[in-house]
Amino acid sequence: QRVTLTSMAAVSPLIRFSRWAALGLGVTYGFLHNRTLSKEEAKVRAKEEAQALKLQKEKEAWIAANTKVDGLVTDPKAPGFDLEKVLIAYSKPAAAKAAH
Repeated sequence: QRVTLTSMAAVSPLIRFSRWAALGLGVTYGFLHNRTLSKEEAKVRAKEEAQALKLQKEKEAWIAANTKVDGLVTDPKAPGFDLEKVLIAYSKPAAAKAAH
């Protein structure tokens, strides 16, 4: 069986113009909306980066404050932490008090 297609009906110029106008407006809206969202996202990203930098500085300050003067690292999460050295350092004052 063969299907025969009917000829396309002529579309009104007003309808054709309306379709193209709607397409153009949609593309323009999308472009402007994307630009607005990008600016807002850049602000949020900058704020998060500043917050992360502040947190990193606070973390470094805390590690520096919790490191003894003789170079002993007491923070277990710090890269130079050695549990054996910490235990030895904490046992020395106790041994000195017991000797008195």
